[in-house]
Amino acid sequence: MQKRLSFILSAFVIFLMFSAFALTANAGGLVPCGGPDEAQCTLCDFFRLGQNIINFLLEDVALPLTTVMIAVGGVTLAISGGSPKRLELGKKILTSAVIGLVVVLASWLIINTIINLLAGGEQPTGFPWPWNEIQC
Repeated sequence: MQKRLSFILSAFVIFLMFSAFALTANAGGLVPCGGPDEAQCTLCDFFRLGQNIINFLLEDVALPLTTVMIAVGGVTLAISGGSPKRLELGKKILTSAVIGLVVVLASWLIINTIINLLAGGEQPTGFPWPWNEIQC
């Protein structure tokens, strides 16, 4: 019974992980240039590539993965049956998921703050334009 439950839980988690990427399958390429009916790539497109990769990692990987891991931790706590070993594992999964998301979001916040402090523009954001939005 334990082996069967473990298999079902693993299959469910794998299904959730791959279903998170289903919406991005219809998205365009990483860079909107260089195709048969598109303009040639420029240096600006290189920066757009970086922006697209960062957005993908933050929005399409970090957030769904955190959600899945919080669900796995919650299910582990729920099916622990009072086992101290399983309770500790569930708590560890939940804690690690939340800490991971905090680290990812805090790194973006730190970079944003440093750029705004060093650039010191006249606009309220401290930078002449939003640094994380490529404008060509």
